[in-house]
Parts: sequence; C-alpha cells; structure tokens
Amino acid sequence: MNIYSVVAPARRKGRLITMNLKNGLRTAAAALLGTLLLGSLASCGKSDTVMTLGSFEVSYDHYRYIYMNVYSELSDDDELSDEERAQELSDAVSSSLRYSASVYELAKKNGVSLTDDEQKAIDETVAAAEEENGGKDEFEAQLHEAYLTRDFFRRGLELQQLEQDLREKLTSENGGELAADDATITADAHENFYYIEYLLTSDAQDAEAALAEAKAGTPLSELAHDGRTLGSYCFTRGQLVEELEDAVLAVGDGELVDKVIAASDGCRVVRRVALTDELIDENFSEIRHAYLARRFGELRGETEAGLEEKHTELYDELTPEKLALPWSEAKNS
Repeated sequence: MNIYSVVAPARRKGRLITMNLKNGLRTAAAALLGTLLLGSLASCGKSDTVMTLGSFEVSYDHYRYIYMNVYSELSDDDELSDEERAQELSDAVSSSLRYSASVYELAKKNGVSLTDDEQKAIDETVAAAEEENGGKDEFEAQLHEAYLTRDFFRRGLELQQLEQDLREKLTSENGGELAADDATITADAHENFYYIEYLLTSDAQDAEAALAEAKAGTPLSELAHDGRTLGSYCFTRGQLVEELEDAVLAVGDGELVDKVIAASDGCRVVRRVALTDELIDENFSEIRHAYLARRFGELRGETEAGLEEKHTELYDELTPEKLALPWSEAKNS
C-alpha cells in the first residue's frame, strides 16, 4: 500500500500537489490534501490545537502535514513570485482544512460514526501498510519524510471511512437526504449534464493533424486508427479538468473544441454531442453517481461556507522551521 493513498490530493490552481520520494513512493496525497480527520480525533490534547473551524479542532500534526507538503512543492516552483507563492500556500492549506472540517460537521449533524468493525479494519490496514513498506522502522522513516506520524496516518484512514459512510447515508435510497428518483435525475441531466466524444492520441502533432481533419468534416470515428483511440464521456460541472470543461461549454452541440486538449494521459480532439434521452438511458448509472456526488459536494460546500475560523496562540508561533518537526518534538522547541 502506498502510504499516501489514504488522503485526497491537495490542489492549487487545478494542479495536484505531488512529492517524489525514495523507495518508489509515488504521488502524495494531498486533495485537497483534503479529507483528513475527525475533529474529535484530530487533537491529541488542547495544547496542540492550531485552530478551530466550527467545532472541528485542527491539530498541529494535521496542519503540519498539509502545510509542509504544499510548502515543499511551491518552493520548487520558480515561476512564482514570493507574493504568489504565499497566496497559493495560504489558499491550498485553507481549502484542505475547511474541507476536512465540513465533512466532520456533516458527519456530526447526521449521527455518522465509525463502527468497531471499521476501526478493526483500519488497524489491519495500518499493519499491512507497515509490512508492505519495509517493516516498522522503514515505514516510520517514510512517514517522517512525508511529514506524517503513524497516529496521523491512521486518523487519515478514519476520516476516509467516515466520509464514505456519510456519503452512503446521505445518498441512500432508503430515506437519504440527497436521494432522488429516476425522473428527478433525468430532468437534472437535461439541465446540468453534457456529453462529448473524443479522439485520444499520445502524440501532440498527430492530435493537431487529427483536429485539422475533423474540422474538414471527417467524423472522429473514421480517424480512430494508427494509435488513436475513440472515446466518449458524460459529465456534469466540476468533473473535468477546468481547461477541458470550459472548452466544451464554450461550443454548441455537434461542434468541435477548436484546440487540442493536452492531459497526462495524452492529447484529445473533442466534439460536444447533444445529450439525448437515449444517451441518458445508456449512461444512467454514471449520471446517477455523478449527480449524487455533485449534490454531496454542494451540501458540503454550504456547510463549509458557514464555518467560523478561530486561531489559537500556537498558530501565531508556526513557521516552516517549526512545522518541519512533529508535535512530539516541536512542543519542546
């Protein structure tokens, strides 16, 4: 198990925050460095509370993990001015913490908590992660390099499970607050969903050539050869990377996006397609899932907007130098 897979990745201006570590550890968590822990579990004691967001207490180790990973990433970005770097750091840390707090508040409001069986499963996951990452000493060394502690790693798993339970309760067809019947989802699809077909190729020049042919009237299906792959996707707002979503929404049904869209998996030539009743039926399972995810995000966002932020005296003492240390060491510095 990759030790970073327990938390969602943090974003700044639409980019994932990543870290390159030894021993093959890959992309860091960081979403937000997002969903992290239960407020009641987040603090080992009042003395290590950095701030509160609503009733959610942000512990030193929570704040440290997010801050130091984003700080390290930004330090390597030579394109940013000092002011831009400071603003991006502040925005990314705040976004992640507020996400965590809003999940906690929603769970608390809806009476969602972890079962004994879930806690046992988390213990087993931590033990498995230790074994897969070279044993106790190597595992803890890797945690340390990622600005994690063993305790905080476990608590990240706790909130990951908590958010899953919360989503399931809120979207349950058996009385969930966000549950919706097929007719409601179909009506929403006509208003808020879009459909695209695309041609994917690994070569940017080939993508430009394909775009030129498509603009000349050749269907994308006839261009899917020699390493080019034809695909399609039904989506709602917020699901695609910002550049692609904006480009699709800027054109009408049946029209090509007028530029190649580059991404980590290749380059795309994209055409927007009218979302018909037939396409909604064919993609209904995915539409339902995306609809519920969007509704959960909207509810979480409303909760986040109402959070009051209060800093402790410890917050004013924080510096990158201090935050490089776990609380067990920093509290005596």
